[in-house]
Amino acid sequence: MKKVLFTLALCVSSSVLQATPVCVQGTFQDYINLGKGGCTIEDKVFSNFMYAPTAVNAVAPTAAQVAVAPIPGDPLNPGIAFTSGGWTVIGPNKFIDSSIMFDVTVVAGSPLSIHDAELAIAGVNFGGSANVGETVIVAPGLGYALQAWLPGQPVDHIVFAPVKKLTILKDILVSTMGSTNPNAVVSISIVTQHFSQTGVPEPATMALFGAGLVGLGLLKRKRG
Repeated sequence: MKKVLFTLALCVSSSVLQATPVCVQGTFQDYINLGKGGCTIEDKVFSNFMYAPTAVNAVAPTAAQVAVAPIPGDPLNPGIAFTSGGWTVIGPNKFIDSSIMFDVTVVAGSPLSIHDAELAIAGVNFGGSANVGETVIVAPGLGYALQAWLPGQPVDHIVFAPVKKLTILKDILVSTMGSTNPNAVVSISIVTQHFSQTGVPEPATMALFGAGLVGLGLLKRKRG
């Protein structure tokens, strides 16, 4: 009986900690290629990445020209960053508009839930528009709007009722449309996103993890 319980604890612990690869720095195309399986940053799965660029009198960066990097380090507030030198227009009557979409899901078995989102951007704006509009979709037909622009409001933040999954839809726009300034320069160099979470591990969950860790320790001692 003890052997059965020990094996069960190990199996459950392994299933909670397993499988989905950890997010690493790469291109947006790399993240698109992950598909619905996605990758993890701390205890969240980032998946189903989509990218659609458009432009007028300019060249929008492709998915291969946008870098994506995880922002780990804080288990309760992981994030992701998108960077590109391609979100830049120089001169009048130009724009680049890129749409980004992805899902964020708390890993299976975690007692935590997502309860806020923070959007931040950096870049320059001389004579045009540099902004990122975003919708945080927490349920079918229910979403919250975030807006960041340069130079006035580079950061925006929203708090909502805790959820296990959400979808992010963002629109990155740099534009000099309507300008007559030949020296106009507008650029968004980086867009970052953080997702805070709430909740604490339940006693039963902690006990299960504890049993698994104890079991691993005993197994290691026996093999030694």
